[in-house]
Amino acid sequence: EGGQVGAHAGGSSAATAVPSNRRHACSNCGKGGSGLKACGGTCGGSAVYCNKECQKHHRARHKRECWKKADTDTFTIPHPQDGSKPPIKLKAYHQLDGYGKSGMSLTYSEKPGGEPKPYMIWCAATNPVADGVDRSSLRPGEAVFNTTKHGVEVEALIRVGIIKDTGRKIKIGYYSPHPVCRINLPVHDGEEEEE
Repeated sequence: EGGQVGAHAGGSSAATAVPSNRRHACSNCGKGGSGLKACGGTCGGSAVYCNKECQKHHRARHKRECWKKADTDTFTIPHPQDGSKPPIKLKAYHQLDGYGKSGMSLTYSEKPGGEPKPYMIWCAATNPVADGVDRSSLRPGEAVFNTTKHGVEVEALIRVGIIKDTGRKIKIGYYSPHPVCRINLPVHDGEEEEE
């Protein structure tokens, strides 16, 4: 049912079918129909369009949600136990949490081409948002990053463009409010985020 209309709000393109549980009306003009096509950007197809003209007119509003896809899914950080050891290369995965919302896990390999291993306990740089009101405020592709526990990793993720700080914060558990960041990678294994 439909493919990608054209470039996403950030400017590149990738074919994307409109999932059956997505919107049934054009994000710009509101017309319904079976020929709608999803944005091919990092929004995961949350915006759908009748045609390229509607997508072009909607771009100014949609670009807040749909940013440029990251050029890489790997980054390095200083060795956490010993600064004299070589930096650690990590790989980021955009995965869904227990609530069906975006999250991020990190892995590393002890040697090039080796089996990836979880980097941290649960290997997550994000925390699920248990509060339903706060959780519903998260747009597709957004997650709360725990900078209290993983500040170095979060700074590195932002530096290489894997995530982008939205400027919003949400309190998680007993921690102080943490940044809501947009994950600029597709969801691993093609899972679909819940609306």
